[in-house]
Amino acid sequence: MISLYMQPDLTLVMQGKIRKDNTFEVIETVELPSYYEAFSQGGTESVFTLVRMFRDLRAHFPVNSQEIYIVLPDVIFNTINCYEYISDDSLRIAIEEDLQESLDNYYYVIPVHTVPPASIRRSVYTLEKPILDDIIEAAKQEKITLSSVEPASFAFYRAAGNWEVDTPLVEIFKESACIVTYSPTDGIFRLDCDRISEHKLEMAKERVDSVVSEVYSANLITESQKFSIFRPGDDVHYTVLTNRPNILEIEAIRMRLPKDMPSFPEFVEPGNLMPDEQTRWMPLLGTLLQEYDARDSLNNPLYDKLPQIVQLRTANLLPEDVRTSSRNQQWRGMLQKTSKGLIATFLGVMAIEAVAIFCLSTEIPASLQSDYATVQKEGPAVDAEIGVVRAALAEDQNVPAAYEALVRNRPDGLGFASVTIGLPNVDQKKGTSGDNRYASVRVVSNNELTFETFRGQLSSEPIFDAPVINNITAENNLKTAELKIAKGAMKP
Repeated sequence: MISLYMQPDLTLVMQGKIRKDNTFEVIETVELPSYYEAFSQGGTESVFTLVRMFRDLRAHFPVNSQEIYIVLPDVIFNTINCYEYISDDSLRIAIEEDLQESLDNYYYVIPVHTVPPASIRRSVYTLEKPILDDIIEAAKQEKITLSSVEPASFAFYRAAGNWEVDTPLVEIFKESACIVTYSPTDGIFRLDCDRISEHKLEMAKERVDSVVSEVYSANLITESQKFSIFRPGDDVHYTVLTNRPNILEIEAIRMRLPKDMPSFPEFVEPGNLMPDEQTRWMPLLGTLLQEYDARDSLNNPLYDKLPQIVQLRTANLLPEDVRTSSRNQQWRGMLQKTSKGLIATFLGVMAIEAVAIFCLSTEIPASLQSDYATVQKEGPAVDAEIGVVRAALAEDQNVPAAYEALVRNRPDGLGFASVTIGLPNVDQKKGTSGDNRYASVRVVSNNELTFETFRGQLSSEPIFDAPVINNITAENNLKTAELKIAKGAMKP
């Protein structure tokens, strides 16, 4: 898994993985140039810039085998606000009043719902469609497996895990800045505050502390207007995300920082990142931690402090069809690569066997007469093996079509742990006993009935024949089964 935080001034990149013991490992972090200008270019220029970003990423990481998670700074979103919720229609009207146009022109997510006994509210992020459409198009051109596009603030809150406390998050860049404030009783809103951008702070000189204090006061006033429960300013600590450590030394900023700056959770192995470096990398970590939500078999450590009055939903702006298409593209590439490897292996075996046969046709030295007699005796077996290899090569494996049939028939609640298609057996149409199988699928679910549903649906596919469920095992609440499937008589 690889995450990119596309800031206006540079691009932060993190590669990580979930280990077998359910802990998370940060493998590598790098800084790349900024590609943020793509969002102001529009059209083909924007896509070209984003394609260049993915190509530069490929120079540092094995992109083709990784899922890519993108984090966008909160300043790029059109609105980030919380609304009193009465109905979906009234919520849409309120959002469109802020946008001053139809919500149809935007992608949006509603990741935070507050419920009684707190006020009933919905927190909404909106983003112009061309921005996300260009990212999707560039990823498609570069065959990137795009899994998520999230706002930085929500990814940060996920990594921090402090869902029970008010958390203002300050994002400071060279020419822009904003404060995104989360409250467990009311949700999330953003205050734009370019007055504390890096450039403006440098220009303020001796007035810098006054400027910061005025902006923080403005945020508190806005909070008192938006939130039903308001806390005095002295109780609020501002976490600041910046790439310039000297910003944190400004007195008005330093005195309002948390006593303990946010750092990675205990279950995360931080790699080379020291504790004082981790805060600015937390949005990149947080977006990768979505994988804990996707893996039902894992004990999810992210929401231990989530109050009952808060309900969380996805903050991933990617449409579901894009996520599915991207994952299927990655699977097809991997399966096609595997099948090509098998064919190359078979060709290698044929070459070796051919050399052996050629040697049998030459004059055998006297010192090798006994070996010659042995080879003559085993010659028919060698010929039979060559026949097996040639027949396997002649067999149309139809790997992409078979995989698509598996995906198309996968019921809800069932996941693939492993898929093998096109095993090197020429006798694949006789049934599923022994090794006479065309495909082998290891599936995972918390409901054993989904295994039978999947098997029944595969039985109707002409490319498959006689699917059989084997080896059902259970661990905690998760069940695993292996399906062995023979090849059908009809081609898809």
